[in-house]
Amino acid sequence: MNSKPQLTIAVTGLNAIDSPGPGVAVIRALREAESFDCRIIGLAYESLEPGIYMHDIVEKPTTSPTLQPEPKPDEPTEIYSGKRKN
Repeated sequence: MNSKPQLTIAVTGLNAIDSPGPGVAVIRALREAESFDCRIIGLAYESLEPGIYMHDIVEKPTTSPTLQPEPKPDEPTEIYSGKRKN
């Protein structure tokens, strides 16, 4: 009996709206592979990316704070606590 290897693959680029990312197409191509089976972890930049809600495409969706874009130099990096600094 020749069993196929089981791979776990994380994929980004799950935005599937106006300017689609390649992630959903990549996942569909991986699913078509005949030489291996795969478990897909969908890594989203934000919780609104449609790809993480496609449960037939992604087994384990997650947002990753490490994938968040770096703040721009003019953006605040701290949350205002309501206390003034003296």
